[in-house]
Amino acid sequence: MMKRLALTFLVAFLAINLSTTAQETQSVETTTNGTVTSFKLETNDVKEFSDINWDSVREIFEMNKPDDSITLSFKFKKPLQIGRATTESFNFKFEGKTSELEKLIANSKKTLATLIDIEGQKFD
Repeated sequence: MMKRLALTFLVAFLAINLSTTAQETQSVETTTNGTVTSFKLETNDVKEFSDINWDSVREIFEMNKPDDSITLSFKFKKPLQIGRATTESFNFKFEGKTSELEKLIANSKKTLATLIDIEGQKFD
């Protein structure tokens, strides 16, 4: 019970901390037994992806069992041009087990860094 209460406060803190930026949505999904199943971040400002507190993301999943399925999802909610192709938004997600969280975070960081580089070229 105390662990669930602590998790609830952590999720509330993240929601308040991340929602102070305009046009950003962050959510965490849980099951009825308290297992956190996903973390999702949506924003119109690509720079917000560089401000993710990965330690907080790790804490969100720390009460899960190693074999629990989890998802890290990200969405950039603005048109994005890559070469000649244009998309209305850019979404990606990584799925795996809680025991694979570090790999999921590493893959997320790589993909977000590429997105930030692509979008950052507009600011140069």
